[in-house]
Amino acid sequence: TRDIISSSGVPFEFSPEVIKEAADIESEFKWSFIGKRVDLRGKTTFTLGSLEVAFSVERQDGDFILGIHSADVSKLFPLCSPLDEVAFLKGKSVVLPEKKYPMIPESIASGFCSLEEGEECFTVSVFLKITESGKIKSVDFFESVIKVTANCEPEEVEALLFNIDVSSVGFLRYKYQAVLNQLEEMFLAGAILKSVRENRGAEEVDTAFRTFSKKGIRGNVVSVNFEKLSDPKRLVREVISAAGMEIAKYLKKEFVPCPNRFRPPMSKEGNDSLREFLKT
Repeated sequence: TRDIISSSGVPFEFSPEVIKEAADIESEFKWSFIGKRVDLRGKTTFTLGSLEVAFSVERQDGDFILGIHSADVSKLFPLCSPLDEVAFLKGKSVVLPEKKYPMIPESIASGFCSLEEGEECFTVSVFLKITESGKIKSVDFFESVIKVTANCEPEEVEALLFNIDVSSVGFLRYKYQAVLNQLEEMFLAGAILKSVRENRGAEEVDTAFRTFSKKGIRGNVVSVNFEKLSDPKRLVREVISAAGMEIAKYLKKEFVPCPNRFRPPMSKEGNDSLREFLKT
């Protein structure tokens, strides 16, 4: 995998110019006036595993108002700066068995770009208004600023809501009391979205994730295992997928130019082969 990425011209290491710009951001960056950003600092928001995306959920006349708030990394550095150019070239962070290669230097990726509990963060927010039957009535998205109420661990949320470890429920209810109602509502909204997706015939293939067993000083991979995704992690994928689809529909409808990728329809032979592989 590393050889394939290298052959495409994507760098693994950062240039001195990029390292310097990241250091300057660390030493000089201050939260500026929020300007035209929508101020959501008073809204209850929480992360669920990843610190790159936060969520919020409310009820309005029986409908769910589901918010997805992604860290607005682009506000950290100017257009066409060394950091901007390397981030555009990489497109995303790459996680290989032996190491993670971040899109931008780790010093700011895990700092200003992380939605840490209690911190004010620049975000891009998407709000889906969803009926109890799963119909999406409206979509709004805009630049925003949030203050994260809680960072939630998927394993603890699963234990809290599904009573996997009854002995820890009391402690977890206390730990997540500020977002407990929102977590329950998000699972309900996610179940509705999942039902709608299944009814339209979409295949569910992301039910497991890979783990790697390593051996020796160099950490050579000796085996690959598959583990079932926890319900909170599957919920996150369900919600982000629904938001992504609605944004794509808007961009297409409004003829907004943007990078995109089209996948040709899978042939019957390819589909049958995939099904056989998944069964094993």
